[in-house]
Amino acid sequence: YAQVAPTFEEAVLRAHYALQHKTDQYYSSYLLPKLGGDTLALLSEFHSGFRDSPICGTLYDAIYTAEYIARESAVRNVKHVGLQLLYSGSLRNGAIQAARDHEQDVIDAYEAGTTIDTTQLDFGFFLSPQGLAMRLVNDAVNDSSAVLATTLEGPGTVATDTPAGIGRMPALHAQAYRGGDGKKAFLIITNKSKTVHAARLRLKGKPVRGPFQIAYITGDNLRLANTETQQHVGIKTATSQDIVHVPRY
Repeated sequence: YAQVAPTFEEAVLRAHYALQHKTDQYYSSYLLPKLGGDTLALLSEFHSGFRDSPICGTLYDAIYTAEYIARESAVRNVKHVGLQLLYSGSLRNGAIQAARDHEQDVIDAYEAGTTIDTTQLDFGFFLSPQGLAMRLVNDAVNDSSAVLATTLEGPGTVATDTPAGIGRMPALHAQAYRGGDGKKAFLIITNKSKTVHAARLRLKGKPVRGPFQIAYITGDNLRLANTETQQHVGIKTATSQDIVHVPRY
């Protein structure tokens, strides 16, 4: 987990640090030597913060979720990664949320000594930004046969919290995969900045030509969140030829 912070801005800075130092780097440098080189790992829960964190359920949470999964997928011994909660009811830290959790209805039924048919209740389920991020990266992570070494050149930086004070880290993170059928490849790119970036893709030093099929999440405000009736964060699709424009956030 990223450390809890009192404000949204501080929480983002601490989550940035967690992405850079408490994912693949932490596992490879700290846990793996203790467990042994052949030990496989299942990371049973991760999240950008606890349920009272101001970034839970926001667009930033989608960025954190996608990048966390991408970073851990590059660790050879990590076989599975799981979000802390797939369903969180009316709380904001689950992939699936509900407008109505009907907790009081269940309590009332218990106190009355009766039962309640929950299949007849309207919960108002909807996908949170982090749930959408999991859907977005699913094909790349789970329909691939190999993780490819991936580097970025000149993506710019964003602020991050460190033990020594405010530091900087790359604004973008990228991870490429070879498709399971051997005929296609996937690329996950996360952008933690408000700047639109233009990416030219190369494979083994040679330019990769499009068209590229692109699915992405973006927004003008990192605080954007979804409700039952208002889907401020959603998955969009596009095609691109040669140059991939990575939208802000």
